[in-house]
Amino acid sequence: MDIKQKSINTLRLLSIEQIEKASSGHPGIALGAAPIVFTLYNSIMNYNAKNANFINRDRFVLSAGHGSALLYSALHLFGFKVNISDLQAFRSINGITAGHPEHGLCEGVEASTGPLGQGVANAVGMAIASKHLASTFNTKDYQIINNKIYCLAGDGCLMEGVSYEALSLAGNLALDNLVIIYDSNDITLEGSTSISFSEDTRKKYEALGFDVTQVADANNLDDLEQKLTIAKKQTKKPSLVIVKTKIGYGSHLEGSNNAHGKPLTKKDIGVLKNNLNFDHKAFEVDEDVYQYVNLKRKQNEKYENNWNKLLKDYENENLGLFEQFKKSFANGYDLEAIENLEKLKLDDDMPIRNMGFEVLQELKLYIPNLIGGTADVSPSTKAYLEDLGSFSKKNYNGHNLHFGIREHAMASIANGISLYGGLKTFTSTYLAFSDYMKAGMRMSALMKLPILYFLTHDSVLIGEDGATHQPVEQLISLRATPNTKVFRPCNSSEVIAGFISWLDTVEPTVLVLAKQKINAIKSEVKSALRGAYILSEGKSKLELILIATGSEVEISLEAQIQLEKMGVGTRVVSMPCMEIFDKEDEKYINKILPKRITKRIAIEAGSSYSFYKYVGTNGKVIGVDDFGASGTSEELRKMFNLTSENIVETAKGMFTKKEFKNIKK
Repeated sequence: MDIKQKSINTLRLLSIEQIEKASSGHPGIALGAAPIVFTLYNSIMNYNAKNANFINRDRFVLSAGHGSALLYSALHLFGFKVNISDLQAFRSINGITAGHPEHGLCEGVEASTGPLGQGVANAVGMAIASKHLASTFNTKDYQIINNKIYCLAGDGCLMEGVSYEALSLAGNLALDNLVIIYDSNDITLEGSTSISFSEDTRKKYEALGFDVTQVADANNLDDLEQKLTIAKKQTKKPSLVIVKTKIGYGSHLEGSNNAHGKPLTKKDIGVLKNNLNFDHKAFEVDEDVYQYVNLKRKQNEKYENNWNKLLKDYENENLGLFEQFKKSFANGYDLEAIENLEKLKLDDDMPIRNMGFEVLQELKLYIPNLIGGTADVSPSTKAYLEDLGSFSKKNYNGHNLHFGIREHAMASIANGISLYGGLKTFTSTYLAFSDYMKAGMRMSALMKLPILYFLTHDSVLIGEDGATHQPVEQLISLRATPNTKVFRPCNSSEVIAGFISWLDTVEPTVLVLAKQKINAIKSEVKSALRGAYILSEGKSKLELILIATGSEVEISLEAQIQLEKMGVGTRVVSMPCMEIFDKEDEKYINKILPKRITKRIAIEAGSSYSFYKYVGTNGKVIGVDDFGASGTSEELRKMFNLTSENIVETAKGMFTKKEFKNIKK
């Protein structure tokens, strides 16, 4: 057995032993795709295991995240900070080798994957980021960004709609730095793919603009390496390498859907070793295998050393560009941008979404690495950067991304852009259509990626488009997502605060902007940055608190005037961001919402569920718990009782006759 084959079988057995020890995992892909992963790390990719964050490294994304054991085995073998004890702790609660790859937990894992297809879209985002940064910083003499993005996807990944959306865009953009490797074994959990998947993959991706090659047998290492090298050298279009594999290769479950997620027993592993003519103790790696892969480690170290020398020469000859390059990868622009946003004055006499547009134009002055776009709705959401061009195959230097009508891929591609590094990114669509994006947004939160989701058309009050376009349950869904901040501003200060909070975080921020103008009084940015604050205090003794967000702040202020005339001391609390307010200290929270004031009303044109923790058992929530309808904004306000009159009547019902004796009849 030659050393390459021995190394591949070592990967197979290390993976299977992880799964057996954990009594959980997916042996099928680990056995079938081991030659692919080995060839990538050993012969194709440029990286440095001693510096996993080397900027110009090639990226590998395991979109088929259920194959995590194989990835961890490869990372160990090729010198990353994954040792044998980490492999032995596979799927353990305190280990770094999670059931599916988690970015930030295990060195060398470029993206958190598991929901099939997400990694494909992440890879497209990384390829976009690489192209944009190369167009910004490369010169004729210095190609400091010229890496490739490799992604291993399975049948399930390519069935998912997110993959089609993302790869359709990749073809349109001619991303020749992207290589998708299709682990084609014709098996999914339920059985043969023929029961649900019979398209001609080659023709499909050729039609999308890909260069497509095929490897008839993954175990033909010469053919595999040759086809991957062809893809690596492609300079005109993205590549798809179709590699035929056998799920569960070498085991008694080879070719069966039972190999997908059924751990092999010790007896089964014995059969596997016999079939592979390969024997060693559990979690054992022979010294000659380590010595062989060590040659690649030294080659990779030399690759980065040469790049560092190139970068030093680049610095000497292009100091301005170098400083910009350095700041881009160190988030060095955020502080300056925050300082300037704190001073920014916006005209409150404009729709809230237009305020968002104005802030974006301000940000582009201080954040040259800002890039983002919409799902074909920039004229409506106003989320675009004037005079900075469109990103396209003819202009990779453009800062406006045109995702097309592909919300699902948009969020996941943005994740890839952020994961690559060096760029600040945003995406935009209507709030109701965030449902299409939710899987990608969830992964943003799970990976703690600082992406801005610029969402407009924020409630049933958008009017005549009707229930399909009028969000109801979306706000509560987004607020329920861990590691996510949701801003629903009512004025310019709160809009600015939302952007500042985004720049000052390592988590996604959702900015929910009304398409209409809101007549709310001015406030201070520093107050809005606390998540909730007293916007208006009544003159009478405090007896009632109105809590509102966005467009409902306006009617709360109107109701306050009427209630004060009745003698009811009323406070209006604007709550643009619950997540920030909930993290405030108890003293501040009690200052805004005193425990002694139990008469509270929350008002928001969305699901009522968000507010019960703030109003308590004695409070009321005026919300929208049904789908909308076609009609004018004013008609819809009346339909859902989102009026100052209803707030007043609700308030009156919270007081006894004795308590209300001072109210003017």
